[in-house]
Amino acid sequence: MALQLPCSSCGGAVPFPSKALFYAVCPYCGSMLVRKDLHLESLGQVALLQDDYSPLQIGSEGSYGGRSFVLTGRIRRRWAEGGWNEWFMDFGDEGEAWLAEAQGFYSVSRPGLLPKPIPTLEQLQVGTVWELGNKRYQVDDRREAVVEGIAGQLPFLLKPGEKSVGVDFSGPDGRFATLEFAAGETRLYVGEYLELPDLRMKNLRELDGW
Repeated sequence: MALQLPCSSCGGAVPFPSKALFYAVCPYCGSMLVRKDLHLESLGQVALLQDDYSPLQIGSEGSYGGRSFVLTGRIRRRWAEGGWNEWFMDFGDEGEAWLAEAQGFYSVSRPGLLPKPIPTLEQLQVGTVWELGNKRYQVDDRREAVVEGIAGQLPFLLKPGEKSVGVDFSGPDGRFATLEFAAGETRLYVGEYLELPDLRMKNLRELDGW
């Protein structure tokens, strides 16, 4: 059973399904909370993220790589030509994986080892080829994005309004990689594209046409 702790602002029960999750948005009052042992501290208020036309929701369950997961958190990012969702996939351990959703397309990614030295944004021009994790990837796109909102439980602190630059790569066997530059920190994610039925999802939102 998931650990539930009272929100330090309103007293509402906030679930923490896994020990890997330290941050949460209270679904009742919108407080951004950090978990310290069995206590929650408020980091301020954020606007509650509204549902969009997505079949996914916090609490949706599925299977990937032969392991079951539950979606516990959501990040909504926006860029000049639209937006997308990133859902945290909780496998019940300290691993990190994300299900990205954009206009009906889906992908799953996990953190990868950063190259050394880390290339600069100026070096990462579209069409250039780089070695990431002993495989060669080509830069396909660069885009600036902003965090539009967050919901649920997440493994790291993120606030609406935070900006980032993402560099997207295509790799062998249909795989992809993304280098994310944000707030003085760089992260690498490596993954694959797939169809939603591949994840055998359940507890989806009821939408017309689904």
